[in-house]
Amino acid sequence: MGLVLPFPEPLSDLAQKAKSTGHRPLTFAESKMQDNLIEKFARSLRVTRANSKKTVEGALHKINSAISFIGKPVWLWQEADVDEFLLHKLDVDNIAPGTMSGYRTYLNKLQRFLTSSKDLKKLILNEFGVEPGRFMSEIAPISLRNKSKKKQKTQVALTIEECEIVIDYIEYEIEKAESWDLLRLQRDKTIFITLVTMGLRVSELVKIKVNDLIVLQEKDCGPIYSSLQVVGKGGVARCIEVISEITSDVLAWYIKDIRWAFLKNKDASSEWLFYSERGTTLSTERVRNIISNYCSMAGIETKITPHNLRHTYTTLIMPKIGASATQRQLGHSNLSTTFGVYYHPNHREILNKINVAASKKIQNARRRNS
Repeated sequence: MGLVLPFPEPLSDLAQKAKSTGHRPLTFAESKMQDNLIEKFARSLRVTRANSKKTVEGALHKINSAISFIGKPVWLWQEADVDEFLLHKLDVDNIAPGTMSGYRTYLNKLQRFLTSSKDLKKLILNEFGVEPGRFMSEIAPISLRNKSKKKQKTQVALTIEECEIVIDYIEYEIEKAESWDLLRLQRDKTIFITLVTMGLRVSELVKIKVNDLIVLQEKDCGPIYSSLQVVGKGGVARCIEVISEITSDVLAWYIKDIRWAFLKNKDASSEWLFYSERGTTLSTERVRNIISNYCSMAGIETKITPHNLRHTYTTLIMPKIGASATQRQLGHSNLSTTFGVYYHPNHREILNKINVAASKKIQNARRRNS
């Protein structure tokens, strides 16, 4: 069967479409300026926001998707352009609520990046005679509770998508916050990421000292952490490997730029990693409230605690590092606890893999017998 090529649209139709949507080819100068701006934006996400490379790549994918759809230089974007793009993602691409929240988060970041820098605004004004303005509406991100209630089941482990929804919600609040609220939200974001990427007990989290973090390598952008020493249940000490790059990045950023604001006495005796708003040791109950409140506000229907995040960590990490390594990370004395209680695999996904494997074996057997 030959390859079927799509019949191209007539040039007159393409011209009419471009005229009606405002979509036009960028000039060389516009294209060069836009590429330069997006490169600077990516660098700001990586350096000043302490985002991992994978997170920045995901952000750029979302931004480039908007650039391709809108077809104007970013400094000419208006609310109507971005609203049309987001509606297209919802109605045509049928993206999930968490993904929509991610699009809004990074578009808001781009807007702040373009409008908050006097140098960038002056550069664009001198080159193209216009200053970048606001293009994001003030509508709050769509949460899960506003969607039809599909699959309303109680679960003790969050999915990756649900973790992203919570982080995106905190990021959205960070974009609106000022002064002390901004610092508190950034601390809380660090707490959530630390719990979900390291599987800590809440009692272990509040007792972490800065010196408990083992530095693998010092770089200009900050230290790279290899492991964390904690004292777990029953006073048993263990060393937890920092597996996720984003964990090291976020902790280094938090210690350098955020933690100092919570120190009551800014001296060497201030050793804890996380402090309360009053500069005292953070309580386990306060951490439980932080996690529960953010998950609820992000639209997660099930009540979530730090212990649920420990289950989440187990479920997400075990397929990557194996049961024994996960057991050591969690500090369990029995592997049966790790595998039987904390691990919540997607049974449908496992069944599909079994069916695929069985189908291949049957096909191979038929070939041998034919």
